[in-house]
Amino acid sequence: LSDNHLQNLLDVLLMLLLTSTLFFWPMYFAPFESGKMIAFFLLIELALPVSFLLLCRARAMPLARSPILLCLSLLVAVTALSAALGIDPLNSFLGTAGRSVGVLVFLHGLLFVLYLTLLFSLDAKWRERLTNTLIIVASIVAAYSLLEYNVLPAFVALDGRSAGFLGNPIFLGAYLIIPLFIALARAAHKPRTRIRFLVACAIMGVAILASGTRGAF
Repeated sequence: LSDNHLQNLLDVLLMLLLTSTLFFWPMYFAPFESGKMIAFFLLIELALPVSFLLLCRARAMPLARSPILLCLSLLVAVTALSAALGIDPLNSFLGTAGRSVGVLVFLHGLLFVLYLTLLFSLDAKWRERLTNTLIIVASIVAAYSLLEYNVLPAFVALDGRSAGFLGNPIFLGAYLIIPLFIALARAAHKPRTRIRFLVACAIMGVAILASGTRGAF
């Protein structure tokens, strides 16, 4: 495969990964978490050989130039060490049904940031495509939460607060904050599509308010 084919494949896998926020299975255990976690793990691992080939062909290692990657790598290493030396290494590494965030999740998160750093360093168009995907997915999440808040029956009712696909108002508000400001930045720098980004900002802003959470801020 050529570098262009590998970059396109990695881009598709990362776009699919960004849509995993939309996954939830109302009739299964942990409906708002299990679908997202399975999709996140699967897509990260499918992207591993693709990114490895691209890294082997890259002229410079993005890890060596990125302070964010270096800090995340240190965090994962310290977390893994503390899990290994703790009283329950297995559950600390894998997580539990009640709290699934173990070392394995941090490791996959580090790989996700590595993939983004690698792809963005190869061509600026990938940054634009993936940020647009994030804004679109976040707008869908926000719009659904508003419909659930006003029109549709809610899967999770928390004193009238909107939760949407995330199943928790705090998670909803926290998730929407970053895409909101990315959309604002795109609106400031893209005059031709400014109206679209401002509409997305408005939908996400109202959804954050409807979530009724201070955790987003």
